[in-house]
Amino acid sequence: MQKRFWFNARVVCLLASTLSLGSAFAQPGTPGSIPVWVDSATLGDSVAFQCGPDLTSVCINQADPLDSKFAVGGTGLIGIFGLATSPTGDNTGVWGQTASSGNRTTGVFGVATSTTGSTTGVWGRTNSLSDGSTGVFGEALGASGATFGVWGRTSSPSDNSAGVFGSVVNGARTSGVRGVSSALNGNGVIGEANNGDQAYGIWGKSTTGFAGAFDGKVKVSGTLSANVVQIGGADFSERFEVRRGESKVEPGMVVAIDPANPGKLAVNRHVDGSARHAGRRR
Repeated sequence: MQKRFWFNARVVCLLASTLSLGSAFAQPGTPGSIPVWVDSATLGDSVAFQCGPDLTSVCINQADPLDSKFAVGGTGLIGIFGLATSPTGDNTGVWGQTASSGNRTTGVFGVATSTTGSTTGVWGRTNSLSDGSTGVFGEALGASGATFGVWGRTSSPSDNSAGVFGSVVNGARTSGVRGVSSALNGNGVIGEANNGDQAYGIWGKSTTGFAGAFDGKVKVSGTLSANVVQIGGADFSERFEVRRGESKVEPGMVVAIDPANPGKLAVNRHVDGSARHAGRRR
C-alpha cells in the first residue's frame, strides 16, 4: 500500500509540472522565433529565429539569411567571433568548408558592403613571433587544374588598386609580397598584363633605391627598353651583334650604337682604340 502511494505522488508531481509548462507555452509568441525565458515564469521572443523562404535557416538579428543556413547581423563591430584557446595543436577559430565543385565555391567568403572607408572583407592577423606565422593562409590541394591558394580581385579603376596587397612596416630585408617556388622549373612570381601597349606584367618603383634587383642570370625574350643603361665594371660590347658586312668586334675596338639598326652596334671608324695602334701614340 505504501509503494502505490509513492507512485501516485510522482504522478501528481508530473501533472503539476505539465500544467506549469502548459501555462508557459500558452503565452503569446512569434511563429518561427526561438523562445527565451525573460524571467523565471515568462517566455518571450529571442533574437534568434527560423528564416529563409523555407524556414530552414537560423538568423540572429538578421532578417535575410542571404542564402546561408546561419546568418548573424547587428550593430556590433564583429558579426561572428571564433576563439580557439588551446596553446598547442593546429587550432582554428573559425572553419569554413564546402563540398561543392562550383566555379565560385568558397569555404569562407567575406564581403564589406560599405562604399566608403578602408573596409575589409576578410581580415587575418597573427601575433606570433615564430617563423612561418601567417595572418592569412591559403592552400590549394588539387592534384590538377590551375588552382590558387590565395586569389584576389579588384573592380576599382582607381590608381593603386590591387587584387592582392602586401605591406611591411619595418625590417631591412622584408618584403611586402614574396613568392617562392620549390617545384621543378617553377616560378616564384609571375606577372601578366595583356591589355594596352603601356601595360606592365611586373612594375617595380622606388624613389630612393632600385626599382628592381636581380641576383643571378637575367633572360629577356623580346625587346629591352631603357632610357639609361649603366654598366659597372664590365665591357660586353663583344657580345652585341654588329652591322652586317663588318668584321667581328674584337677587344680594343671602339663601337657605337648603330643609328640605322637600333639594338645593334657598329664599329666607329672615326676612333680607333685597338691595341695594334697603341705603339704609334706618344
